[in-house]
Amino acid sequence: MAEIGRTYTPFMLANHRAFETDSDVVRYKVDGVTCEQGPFAYQRKCLDWLRDLYHGMETEDRRALDDILAGTGCAALFSH
Repeated sequence: MAEIGRTYTPFMLANHRAFETDSDVVRYKVDGVTCEQGPFAYQRKCLDWLRDLYHGMETEDRRALDDILAGTGCAALFSH
C-alpha cells in the first residue's frame, strides 16, 4: 500500500485535477521526479468510484480502512 501511496496516488490526484481544470497535461512528482502525460478519463472514473465507495461505507468499516491506510499515502485519495 505504501508503494501505491508513493507512486500511484500522486498520479490519480493530478489526473483528477487535470479534468477539473480542463488541462491537457497531468503533472505530478514521484520520488522527486516530475512526470507529465495526458489525462486518462478511466482513471478519473476509478477515483470517483473509489471515493463514492469509501464515503458510502459504514463508519466502523471506514475507520478500519483508515487504520489500514494510515501512513501509506493512500488516504489522500479520499480527502477530497
